[in-house]
Amino acid sequence: MKPSNLTTVGALHPILFFATVYIVALLLSVFICTSIFKSLNSSTASQYNKESQPATVAVSTKSIPNTTIGAVVALR
Repeated sequence: MKPSNLTTVGALHPILFFATVYIVALLLSVFICTSIFKSLNSSTASQYNKESQPATVAVSTKSIPNTTIGAVVALR
């Protein structure tokens, strides 16, 4: 019988698999890092940070039960 080249591909299967996984992971990491970098350096984010925000906000608590107010204060 004539030997086929299919056994050579079978022997390279683990190497091809891990090379593919490495390339996919590399592409995803570049995409994720680029997205994070662009979101941190966007012009709207820098404009938002430059605006002065009020330190306190007046909220009416007349219609909120006391247990809810206690839970909100505990979360701070």
